[in-house]
Amino acid sequence: MIRRLVERLTEKIDGPLFALVCCVLVIGLATLYSAAYQAPGRVGAQALNVLLALALMWVAAQVPPQVFMRYALPAFVLRRVVRRREERRAPMASPGIRQRPAFGAHEGRDAAHARPVFSPA
Repeated sequence: MIRRLVERLTEKIDGPLFALVCCVLVIGLATLYSAAYQAPGRVGAQALNVLLALALMWVAAQVPPQVFMRYALPAFVLRRVVRRREERRAPMASPGIRQRPAFGAHEGRDAAHARPVFSPA
């Protein structure tokens, strides 16, 4: 009975890919553990996030790919429409606030004609 349950839970999971994802997650948690010397609670919170993400990945693995393909284009178009509306509603910068030029660009010229910031050694 337990064997059938385990088989049912793992039948649509790609084993090598799952092992690779778990390795990357363990490396990430180990890195966070070494960096969060003063805040060990962060590691526990991140581990909880990892478990939630793995559960959501399992749910997504149960959905047939045709379902994702059916809704991919409508979801993309809907997101583009929402994004355009957000861009139109965004408040303009105040007249007194200048936006910074792109890195390496100078006023009146584009980045292709900009002088180098650092001189070669």
